Amino acid sequence: RALMEHERAGTAPAASAVDVQLTSVVLTGGQVVVTGTVTNNSSAPVYSVRADLWRSRQPLTTREEITESLTSDDLPDGAAPRLDTAMSTRLTPAGGALAPQASSTFTLRGTLAELGLGRDASYWVGANVSAAPAVSGKRSLVERDRSLVTVPGSTQPRVATVVVLSARPTQIKPNLFADDSLAQDLSGRLTTLVAAAGGAGVSYVIDPSLYDAAVDMADGYRVVDGTGTRAGSGQQAAQQWLAGFRELTAESGYRGLYAQPDIAGGAALGTTSVLARAQAATEASPLKLSTLAMLDRVDAAALRIVGNAGIPVLTTAVGGGRPWSLTETADVVGAVTPGPQVTAPQVRNVALTRAAATSALSRAAGTEVRLVRTAEDASIDQRSSPGWLNRVTLDQIIAQRPTERALGPTPASLPAVTSGLLARASRLSSAMDAYGSAAPRSGVANAIDDTLCRISSESWSGARVYQENYLDAIEARVGPPAISDGIRLSATPLVTMASAESTFPVTVTNGLTDTITVRVAAQSANAQRIEVGDSREVTVRPGDSETAQLPVEASGNGVVDARVHVEALDGRRLAPDVTITVEATSLGAVGWVITVVSGVVLVASTAWRIRQVRRSRGTTAR
Repeated sequence: RALMEHERAGTAPAASAVDVQLTSVVLTGGQVVVTGTVTNNSSAPVYSVRADLWRSRQPLTTREEITESLTSDDLPDGAAPRLDTAMSTRLTPAGGALAPQASSTFTLRGTLAELGLGRDASYWVGANVSAAPAVSGKRSLVERDRSLVTVPGSTQPRVATVVVLSARPTQIKPNLFADDSLAQDLSGRLTTLVAAAGGAGVSYVIDPSLYDAAVDMADGYRVVDGTGTRAGSGQQAAQQWLAGFRELTAESGYRGLYAQPDIAGGAALGTTSVLARAQAATEASPLKLSTLAMLDRVDAAALRIVGNAGIPVLTTAVGGGRPWSLTETADVVGAVTPGPQVTAPQVRNVALTRAAATSALSRAAGTEVRLVRTAEDASIDQRSSPGWLNRVTLDQIIAQRPTERALGPTPASLPAVTSGLLARASRLSSAMDAYGSAAPRSGVANAIDDTLCRISSESWSGARVYQENYLDAIEARVGPPAISDGIRLSATPLVTMASAESTFPVTVTNGLTDTITVRVAAQSANAQRIEVGDSREVTVRPGDSETAQLPVEASGNGVVDARVHVEALDGRRLAPDVTITVEATSLGAVGWVITVVSGVVLVASTAWRIRQVRRSRGTTAR
């Protein structure tokens, strides 16, 4: 009686130490089968424990109805239709008790006809558990649990599962990473996702930035550790993950734009450079797959930019129900994340309920694309794939003609691309170009587009602090501070010449993490008096110093300042000027000595000649 009163009133029973949890709700052979566990979490026994099958009266046929029921504060209207042996079971014998901390399992079942469930709809079903506090006490409803069951119709819903292989960027430059988080990701979440991507009929989309990072890690790499570096721990994980990825068929795969850039953020600032860089980096990728712009943040401007570039869009921002549409100028795959969150107070937000809700929403949609990003997504996608679903590939979805669709409200989110970021990106680009000129074997010059895409990634949306930390780490290693602080020139401030032609040494110190090949360039303030030339090229290993010799030629006495600096072999300046004073003071004395010696030689030779002439004349006279 108390049970029925609670159901008629639509109220919840008072809090109880008796807990009930459903373990499965399945439709099989025309029957709904509910299993679960009842646990007595109190310190006292409970008596006359009973579980009764329950179902809601209202069929849920649309996505809106299902979604509302997952979030509504109101309890669904329903009842235990008939308490017969299959739909009701005693968990304790007459006069028996469920001891403290003890558990008991149950199975309840009823046919669709017995439960009054129609086809092509979803219903809340579950179990009501009642008990008495004493042997002779009155039994009342103490706890209940609910989940959804979906009864298919005559048409099979089509579902395409797309596994997303991506991770927040950590690579700074070839062989160097900001942290070692990707190692854990590759051995955990991403391994699970690669396995899911290999499932029958499953499609996948991979971020080329992730692939490049894994390839870089697979042959050894280092991780920033304070002001130094240490060996990374993920080499083996990267090798194993790449082996698994390479077993996937290319026919079921797509590549996203490099590092999933925040195109909407760039569009808000009136620039298309974010997309242009991403296209360049994507085209340079060794992954030769069809390209999809996988975007979390979209608006009308972003869709126009990507649509004008002829790139289809894959996003969850436009909602499900119409998975392939022409929106603005872009062909858009509208996807959903499996396992919607459940906030209704009468329903547990657990995997069982979320998987059941996913199946219900797929039936209501008719055609749906599920985007799997996490291990939990993969598990729920697998659990929510009953036999009445028709599994299709993403190719089969987009092979159809897209239907026109107006862009509705999109979820608000913080941009990853800001005006400040674009300014820093411009400075970083110039610095990386200079770094690459100084260290041509480092690969930094060839990674400029890749790096700018990574710092503009949508994965930083709402994570500004982490984005700043990542950008700081890049700048410290290959940005403006790295060049100005990492390549240093030292020399004696005063050089005195001992002859008209000489050389003097300067020292180049390499504080970068790559070997550099440079020269020292010089410019004299008065080259007509004292000319200072450039050094030959010099190669300096990381952390070492090397001496370069600058040639000097003086044409007169005096003091002249010369500005010297380190530059790449292509003439790009790498360090600020150092001023050196060159002094030539003994050139007059040298000239006087040369003149005196010349005069003595001339006098001696003249005297010798006169003597020879006189001797010759004397001989003739005789």
